[in-house]
Amino acid sequence: MFDPSQLEDYRAVKAPVALQARVEQAVAHSRRPVLRTVIPWIAAVAACLVLTVACFAWFGRSPVTITASPSFVLARSSTQDVVPIVELTIRSEGSFTVDAIGEGVSLPRDTVPVLPLTAENSLTLWWEITSPHTTVTVNGHTYTLHADPVTYDVTVS
Repeated sequence: MFDPSQLEDYRAVKAPVALQARVEQAVAHSRRPVLRTVIPWIAAVAACLVLTVACFAWFGRSPVTITASPSFVLARSSTQDVVPIVELTIRSEGSFTVDAIGEGVSLPRDTVPVLPLTAENSLTLWWEITSPHTTVTVNGHTYTLHADPVTYDVTVS
């Protein structure tokens, strides 16, 4: 494509020595602004911090278990209706927060909890079974409680 003399002529083209010296001197005396060198490091540290906090938030929570005791019945004093009640126990290795509860769930002795409710290790709730299912939200995760209509055995999903 090119003959050897053209290649030699191309390789012989160079900038004048004075121009080359000025460019090298300008590069040597110009300093990068401090922000250009610091900003990448700040961004990297911030990203690491965000990842660390996210990992602690994700993996740092203890698992929550919800168990139900066998149902028992209470007679309402005003109407003498029999109401099946299941005692629910929420357990965790550390503290947890109950964010929301469904219909019929209360603290023992029919006390309505003030939500969000923070507890340490365990919490006992009563579920007055007026419908076949209800929900409890713990640490942002919603658990659905299902009651068998005959035996009132409870499963959690």
